[in-house]
Amino acid sequence: MACWEERGCGGVTDDCPHYKFGVCPRSCVYTICTKPQHRKASGMETFSAVDVDFKAALKENCHSCKFFLEHAPRIKK
Repeated sequence: MACWEERGCGGVTDDCPHYKFGVCPRSCVYTICTKPQHRKASGMETFSAVDVDFKAALKENCHSCKFFLEHAPRIKK
């Protein structure tokens, strides 16, 4: 399982208030990433990731993670 497919709170139960909406927002305390590969992407790295499938991430914080942008699934053109 990729790190962007994990929810910090467990997420698959009714205990997660975001589960029914799909993506945990940046404001959720459980989405803070402590993985060693987590690195904040620069604005240009984020901007140039036009083919990244952002729907693959269960946490909004992953959208600005350099590791996610480099390894996430791509949208087929």
